[in-house]
Amino acid sequence: MHTLKIITINTWKGEDAYDVRIENLKQQLLALQPDIILMQECFEAPMLEKDTISHINQAFNYHLDFVQAREKIRNFEEFPVQCFSNMAILSRLPILNSFHYPLPLAEGDEMRFGQEIEFFLENGKTAILTNIHLTHVNQDNNIRLEQIKKIAERIQQQKNILHIVGGDFNATVHSPEIQFLTQDTKLMETFSYLHPQKQHNTLVESHQKKIDLGVDFIFMSNEHKQYKIKEATICLDTPIDTSYGYCSDHFGMLLTIEYA
Repeated sequence: MHTLKIITINTWKGEDAYDVRIENLKQQLLALQPDIILMQECFEAPMLEKDTISHINQAFNYHLDFVQAREKIRNFEEFPVQCFSNMAILSRLPILNSFHYPLPLAEGDEMRFGQEIEFFLENGKTAILTNIHLTHVNQDNNIRLEQIKKIAERIQQQKNILHIVGGDFNATVHSPEIQFLTQDTKLMETFSYLHPQKQHNTLVESHQKKIDLGVDFIFMSNEHKQYKIKEATICLDTPIDTSYGYCSDHFGMLLTIEYA
């Protein structure tokens, strides 16, 4: 039997003690040894020679697909800097194809994309993985729901193949966005499937307040009975020695699949 371990994590741009946080994130990822890492909010500031994706992948040297996204001026250690909030997929397994497509725009929150790769499994078959980061602003026009509809439309075009979707949805499991995704595409939310009575909390501040609030998910197509969910859990939640106390303001989600 083969296993496929996937982790998704929002890396929190350049906030807090960036260098310490990202180094700790790299070390925690190394300890988990995932086959694929989905990352959102990856800070890139060329003038400062800061690049979250490059720093993490120095430890793995994986196949890489990335999207340069959401360029704007942000504060880094109290100083304004022109930077990006990128998306990345790091894969130990070879990437066959990649496809990036724009999502409907929220005013003031441009350059959002669906990031998709087709990659080889260890049995010679291929699978499709989509990395997403939905908007968190200007919800009066239901832009986030329109973004998820665009992603669902793309997924519907690819039948009879294992499809995995992960990322930061900025929406909870009972939201219209997640309900639409699961009903329209028949994707299964893996954490709730394996732990129907367990709290799913991926936001640090909610965790500290003991509020059950999860917005990070990994979904998979549930029609492929040959793929068994072995593990679905929260990860990257080890405290670190910074003022904030964790390597991001999100915890990660981990999915391990077993297949022949």
